[in-house]
Amino acid sequence: MILPNAPARSIVPLLVAICLISVTAHAQYAGGSGTRADPYQIATAEQLISVGRDPGLQFSHFVLIDDIDLDPNVPGGQVFRQAVIPKFYGTFDGNGHAILNLTISGGSGTGLFGELKADAFFKAASSVRDLRLVDADVSSEGRNVGILAGSSSATIVGCHTSGTARGGEWVGGLVGINYRQIRESSSAAAVHGERNVGGLVGQNSEDIAHCNSTGTVCGDEDVGGLVGANFESVIDCYSTGLVSGGTRGASLGGLLGINFARVANCHSTGSVTGAGQIGGLVGTNFSGIIVHCFSDGAVEGNVEAGGLVGANLGSVVNSDATGTVSGGLGVGGLVGTSDEVVAGCSASGAVSGQEGVGGLIGGNDGLVHNCFSTGNVSGSSTVGGLAGANLAEVTNCYSTGRITAGSPVGGLVATNSGCVEHSFWDVQTSGKAQSAGGMGRPTDQMQDVSLFLAAQWDFVDEARGAWGAWRMPHDGGYPLLCWNSRCTCPELSGQGTAEDPYRIASSAGLGAVVCDPTASYQLTASIDLSDIVWHHAVIPVFAGTFDGYGHTIRGLTISGRHHLGLFGALVEGATVRDLGLADVNVAGTNYIGALAAENLGTVERCFSRGSVSSNAETSYESCIGGLVARSMFGSLTDCYSDGTVTGIQDVGGLAGHGSRITNCYSSCVVSGQEYLGGLTSYGGNWWCNDSFWDAEVSGQTKSSAGKGLDTATMQSAQTYLEAGWDFMGETRNGTKDIWWIDDGQDYPRLWWELP
Repeated sequence: MILPNAPARSIVPLLVAICLISVTAHAQYAGGSGTRADPYQIATAEQLISVGRDPGLQFSHFVLIDDIDLDPNVPGGQVFRQAVIPKFYGTFDGNGHAILNLTISGGSGTGLFGELKADAFFKAASSVRDLRLVDADVSSEGRNVGILAGSSSATIVGCHTSGTARGGEWVGGLVGINYRQIRESSSAAAVHGERNVGGLVGQNSEDIAHCNSTGTVCGDEDVGGLVGANFESVIDCYSTGLVSGGTRGASLGGLLGINFARVANCHSTGSVTGAGQIGGLVGTNFSGIIVHCFSDGAVEGNVEAGGLVGANLGSVVNSDATGTVSGGLGVGGLVGTSDEVVAGCSASGAVSGQEGVGGLIGGNDGLVHNCFSTGNVSGSSTVGGLAGANLAEVTNCYSTGRITAGSPVGGLVATNSGCVEHSFWDVQTSGKAQSAGGMGRPTDQMQDVSLFLAAQWDFVDEARGAWGAWRMPHDGGYPLLCWNSRCTCPELSGQGTAEDPYRIASSAGLGAVVCDPTASYQLTASIDLSDIVWHHAVIPVFAGTFDGYGHTIRGLTISGRHHLGLFGALVEGATVRDLGLADVNVAGTNYIGALAAENLGTVERCFSRGSVSSNAETSYESCIGGLVARSMFGSLTDCYSDGTVTGIQDVGGLAGHGSRITNCYSSCVVSGQEYLGGLTSYGGNWWCNDSFWDAEVSGQTKSSAGKGLDTATMQSAQTYLEAGWDFMGETRNGTKDIWWIDDGQDYPRLWWELP
């Protein structure tokens, strides 16, 4: 290339300089050209260090061809004052080799890599794989400290660390703060920090799968054996190291300090000791879902200490804890305190505390369903075999542990201002004849299936058309949960992934969703449930994807108390689409909806037809909706409800409490005493778009959201076309063809309902 207006003689030195740079870059490595196909080969400490000294190499690609020792006491080694490679956008293949004795004493952003960066210009991310960092010593008084990387937007696969990592905030044995997937990696490092401290990662914002940590972890706030603060899925992981520290209000967990996401098929075995919210697996579960997990390490705290979770503000499903738990206020064998859902869980460790102590839960202000505890329980006051204090709902549960306590004390629950139904305790093994809730029975009756069948429990061997949650052991004993006692869930075709979902064609298959509530499912046929009466949500908690595929579930009948619907709770990340519910009859007290009691996820192109009602005796027990009871933080799009909705207060045709509603309507009759709405009873129009209710049919002229219209206008296509709804046969509002209508004769219907 000739530069404009440049003398020809200036070109020769320029070309020579370029060639010399190229030759030098090639010469300083053992081979390669720095491309993905032909990476630079690193064989010495000098070559490794040179990567971080030349900013021009940040986008290049490297491979180790030998182990490298960075010991400050050997030639080529040193004590680094910053990351060896401050910024890196390329790929680094350890090729199974190790970097030994990395020693850093510096500021923030410390590790072998300071920052593993995503390349926004090329829309590519760096990656590090198959690398071992052995006997490292990385310390900082700042933030973003990790043996591999201070912060990472790289894909990390097959990397392993050991040694020590110390820092202030965001400190991890592998990575300080993580923004991209980590797989098949581990850390055996001892980790010390102040806030967001984890054996593998200090703070995580992307999926972690098939990873583990085995080192001790110590910190002040949000401290976990694997991750300190977690905001994305953690799957098939474990930790075994001791976790300690904490201050008032801190969260410490054997696996995760604080969790906001999905945790599945994980376990922890190390002991957890400290102040704050302390859990054998998770310190605080805040809006996350924990499923198929266990912990067996000892837990010792002051307030809100649990064998699995210290404080639960999310969902804990199909999990158990076996370790001993001790603490002060709010102490439980599984969960210290719970404000949300605990379902299909058990605890067997001994529990001791001062006040609010339970074999399963210290204090419950949520839903506890299909659970049991067998450990001995002791405390000063408010001590129960299952729960110390119950302020909400306990159904289909039992306890058998011996109880030693002051007053108040109960064989099942010590104090109860909520509801305890179909639940039992063993009066002989517990040594207690009284309880604030539940029914006490002798051991022989507690080990007889007829007691539980009479209380309408679902057992695997009973032919009720749905897969059972419980089974009786073949050699005698108390009921066991099927998911954790060698029961086989009904075999469903598919892999449960988004690409190959589990396929459901029967009521038994529908009931089997509880086996893995985080997977993807698809209906392959409409299902008739008219011969089954449930007394709880068919699927208590769901965090996966449920695609009705244009099919309809008919005859759903539920008669119970709280949190009733096809789904009890659709947690954040859950999606339900293209599903119809017809001939519905759901009756209870509080949080009642045909599709879901609570929606924190995404519901789109769904409908319900039938009756939803509350028989609550007091006005505070309500929140009833034709489709969902409460949907304040989830979304409802292209949905409708038809039928009758009845309650005392907070009764809405589509949702009792609802916002984030788009292109929906209700044609339900709505009745109650106060706070009624044709579409919603509580919410806000600022998050409701182009949605309507039939003011004539509903009997309601007001709603917290939507627009009330007369029947003729509700059955006119022009109403919805002007609102931007996408109908078959028109393209102005889109080409997805979501709706169709028999103009002037009926309300809009979803496209897949077309005869």
